[in-house]
Amino acid sequence: MKKLILFSAALFATHLANADTVLGIYAGMGIWNAGIDGDVGVTEPISTDELGIKDEDVSWYYVALEHPVPILPNIRISQTNLDVSGSSTLSQEFTFDDETFTQDTDIQTKVDLSHTDYTLYYEILDNYASLDIGLTARAFDGVTSVTSELQFDEIAVDETIPMLYGRVQIDLPVTGFYVGGTLNYVGLDDNSLQDLELRVGYMTDTLPASIGVELGYRKLSLTLEEEDEFQSDVSFDGSYAAVVFHF
Repeated sequence: MKKLILFSAALFATHLANADTVLGIYAGMGIWNAGIDGDVGVTEPISTDELGIKDEDVSWYYVALEHPVPILPNIRISQTNLDVSGSSTLSQEFTFDDETFTQDTDIQTKVDLSHTDYTLYYEILDNYASLDIGLTARAFDGVTSVTSELQFDEIAVDETIPMLYGRVQIDLPVTGFYVGGTLNYVGLDDNSLQDLELRVGYMTDTLPASIGVELGYRKLSLTLEEEDEFQSDVSFDGSYAAVVFHF
């Protein structure tokens, strides 16, 4: 316990030493080619390929505020409009929530996992290498549904989930280029939610605002394992492109 207290104190002291001296605003917006893969359902899950769900280009944006008050965390808010759909003819019986769709039924499936992240974080390092750590509250606001000519069922996805947050970036000296990654994660028993981003970017060094571009890869994985209830083991992954700003 003594070592843990000393380690926490050292991290906080490092944060105090690296706190911004001026107010900074960071923002970005981009398009993510989100390809879905995995299985969903009750008792005998069915693959997303069999449901005919296709890759979609989805939008996202973020705004972050960093300030010179060391004891207070910085704030980051981001929104991802993760909405995909598809249609197919079932090759097997499929149970979704309380409805069972029989083999050879034509169905339309919608998966909306749109979410807003509210993140509080501290800058532990802030030079050529930067490191942020904190906590994210991920608020889902969507619905997953299956529809046939005679049947319809849906599950509202409106939970707020706490997640650990970490972000690292390394600026390549003089060039304006940088590489980095961001991870949000929570896991309990056989249930987990993980969101990983890897990126390379270029930022101009101009005043009063800098502008840049990013190319990257993002993978969001969701695993739900509840016996005799709805189960999901799906991931969304693909490349993204973004425009970023620093004021």
